[in-house]
Amino acid sequence: MPRSIISLQLGQCGNQVGMEFWKKLCMEHGIESNGQLKNSGAEGDFRDRKDFFFYQADDSHYIPRAILIDLEPRVIQTIKNSDYGKLFNPENIYVSEQGGGAGNNWAAGFGMGQDVSEKVFDMIEREAEGCDGLEGFILSHSIAGGTGSGMGSYVLEHLHDRFPKKLIQTFSIFPNQDDSASDVVVQPYNSILTMRRLAENADCVVVLDNTALNSIAAERLRIDQPSLTEINNMVSTVMAASTSTLRYPGYMYNNFVGLMAPLIPMPKLHFLMAGYAPLTSLDQTSGGIQKTTVFDVMRRLLQPKNMMLSPGKDALAADNRYLSILNIIQGEVESGEIHKSLMRIKERNLVKFMEWGPASIHVAQSKRSPFVASNHRISGLMLANHTSVQGLFDSIVKQYDKMKKRNAYLDRFTNEKNWAGVSDMEQSREVVANLIEEYKAAAKPDYIDYLRGKLQISPVSVALETLEVAGHKLTISHIIRVHLLLFPFVIAFLLRHMFAQTRSRLFGKNKINRSQKMEENNRRALRRMEKRPVNPFVYWAQSNEQLFLRLELEAKGTPQVTTSARRFEFSCRGVAPGHGVQDFEVLLDLQDAIVAGPAGYRMVCLGSRIQFYIDKDPDHRGFWPSLLQNRAKPAWLKLDFDRFQSGDADSDDEKDKDKAGGEDRSMRDTVDNLLREAKKKRSEGGPAPLDFKKMYLSTYNTFMLLGFAGVLVSLFRSYQAEGLAESIPKAYERVGQNVRFLQFAQTLEIVHAAVGLVHSRPASAVWQAVGRLTLVHLIHFQPELHNSPLVFWLYVTWASVEMIRYPYYLGQVHGLVPKPLKVLRYTSWMVLYPVGMSLEVLIILRALETYPESHPATLLEVAGHKLTISHIIGAYLLLCPFAFLFLLRHMFDQTKSQLFGKKKITRSKKVK
Repeated sequence: MPRSIISLQLGQCGNQVGMEFWKKLCMEHGIESNGQLKNSGAEGDFRDRKDFFFYQADDSHYIPRAILIDLEPRVIQTIKNSDYGKLFNPENIYVSEQGGGAGNNWAAGFGMGQDVSEKVFDMIEREAEGCDGLEGFILSHSIAGGTGSGMGSYVLEHLHDRFPKKLIQTFSIFPNQDDSASDVVVQPYNSILTMRRLAENADCVVVLDNTALNSIAAERLRIDQPSLTEINNMVSTVMAASTSTLRYPGYMYNNFVGLMAPLIPMPKLHFLMAGYAPLTSLDQTSGGIQKTTVFDVMRRLLQPKNMMLSPGKDALAADNRYLSILNIIQGEVESGEIHKSLMRIKERNLVKFMEWGPASIHVAQSKRSPFVASNHRISGLMLANHTSVQGLFDSIVKQYDKMKKRNAYLDRFTNEKNWAGVSDMEQSREVVANLIEEYKAAAKPDYIDYLRGKLQISPVSVALETLEVAGHKLTISHIIRVHLLLFPFVIAFLLRHMFAQTRSRLFGKNKINRSQKMEENNRRALRRMEKRPVNPFVYWAQSNEQLFLRLELEAKGTPQVTTSARRFEFSCRGVAPGHGVQDFEVLLDLQDAIVAGPAGYRMVCLGSRIQFYIDKDPDHRGFWPSLLQNRAKPAWLKLDFDRFQSGDADSDDEKDKDKAGGEDRSMRDTVDNLLREAKKKRSEGGPAPLDFKKMYLSTYNTFMLLGFAGVLVSLFRSYQAEGLAESIPKAYERVGQNVRFLQFAQTLEIVHAAVGLVHSRPASAVWQAVGRLTLVHLIHFQPELHNSPLVFWLYVTWASVEMIRYPYYLGQVHGLVPKPLKVLRYTSWMVLYPVGMSLEVLIILRALETYPESHPATLLEVAGHKLTISHIIGAYLLLCPFAFLFLLRHMFDQTKSQLFGKKKITRSKKVK
């Protein structure tokens, strides 16, 4: 499914930066200033994703998915008059009719945003409707002026409301923090009001500090007086590099969600700083790195002088920590080189991560455009979530407090009719202060305790609360922990179960100690039966007015009888055929009503039997189609045909027999006629009665077979059309939801085993269903896993297993299992199951890399010692080689001993 992102450019700064961004994108994709593709031949077999940011017009020229907004015409007119003026869609450009701008006033920009809201959002919604798979928005603006900050805040608020499921990323230019360097006197007011909207309505904010940008231009690029174009070129370089994995997709980080998820551990902590190396000026004449390696680029990215953020004097103190890092490496590099570089960084302790959760440096590899020549073999972008960003926010708050204390220039805001008032400023300051406090707390080891006090929720990457009981929340975290705890035992159970199934099903050899186990089970069953009441044989008949029950039982005590409208209960100690002296009971839930109480029945004890005459309720007399409500008749209840033979009745019963004999004989004749008709039909070859069990199992197995066949066909067609490299990242997108549905449907197999529809152990069905459901949910709620090759191969393995299993089950239902299918069923698992188990473990390990756990990931604490997920994983990985060696040896022995000439030993012979 195609994906796309819409770019929004607001104000003078936003449109100037946005213009440089689109120039870079056109250069990197070989698009000329008029939207036509270059015919340079440089691209060769190069494959890119232009449709992420462009769409094609009817004449095939490319148009950016961009909306340009400004309240004064100067910058927009400059863009129209440039070489790229015809690149943009004229319908997506908005300039205020008044043309006076917002005068660097946030309140004026916000109010004008309200006035022109309908026109602006008509453009946004029209562009969104033209996208096949809109993932989100990128907004570029400044927080210090009037349009970019004020109108940008208004657009941000309503964009979040109108598109709640779409991600919003901003590239926000922060002004110089030196009062003397700013020409906007109300900059502190503008900044504090915009910061509130960035904190509440944006999903990700890339902070680009003007002070740091000027410092980098002077110190790194050797430019004494950097122009706006040169500063904007640096910003656009960061924007283009941050989207390179989307436009040149690989196995990972090739969608908007996957790019943001590893960077934002908590919803509020979504402010990122950026660094780029090696930097070059526009003319590429400045001195720079002559030779680049992955380690050198990654090391330089970690140096504060290369970061486009100037957080203040105390921000880089020792107590600040990285929350997350994503390095995007551009160029042809080997994965081994990246791994070695990461190991060197770890050995040198160049990065200090937070202590309250697992963290690592994520690395994404991106192709380099063949249309753009570069002086460097490798370049890199770092997007980092670092607690030092709170220093910049603290500087904004201090400037605001200094100005607000004197109420300076407040009249410029209070004169705006659409402004909410000074309370808006105070609320904004409180939001920013809370954000500073949050970042300071995140740098400390006890951040989880801080969150508990603040009643925060789970991390954004897996924010799913499945159940809450008595204030305790059951989340994905708990499910993963339980799964990892039980995983080794489940695998051992499944292997043992499959070994036994292979021997008994394929080669007809049961376990050696099966007879002993059966004898022990029989003894246990007998002991249980001796301790609880049993049922005697009960024979019944009926007339229109009465029911007749005969219990084959000699009473040794006083019978206890209880009757209600539709129930008959009997208990007594006695002797019955096949049983010694013990307690007996009879419980019948009747088809219709009887006369309740002692007056409604008569009991006669005749030696080795007890007879009951039970009166039917006057309103429910007549012939009952059956005695019991439940159609499943128990084995100890039988129809009494001999009741009406004179030799079988005692003298006390003769009157009853004579009175009801007509109706009873009629019932018996009816039954005889039915039996004769059934026998006649069978002899004539008539249709057999419907077997609903067989019909249901056939339908279920066919449905599951077709479902998994569809999964395999879809993956294979994707492979044929796009190749392996392109089809692997799209596996979840194509079949993820189908696999999730099929795994939900497989939970029915637990019911099948539990109610006896199939001869299988419910425990094995439970383990398989729960394990797979955990994995599909883990994959679903971990966006960074969606493009992983592990998911692709897991789906292939699961579907391959089921494509063998369900045809075998279908054959079993109909009693037709071909020998090759049987052999395949009980040999293919030897390859597929270990592969599947390995993939499941790798996916769990991969998910834990980006899943922050508490304390960290404590499962159990005893006497001050914590049992964590890392301990479970370590023990499991330690035992894996021994487990696999045992498995291989066992299977070799079984193959040698079972495949050649072993006769099937039946269960009856073993029991004997």
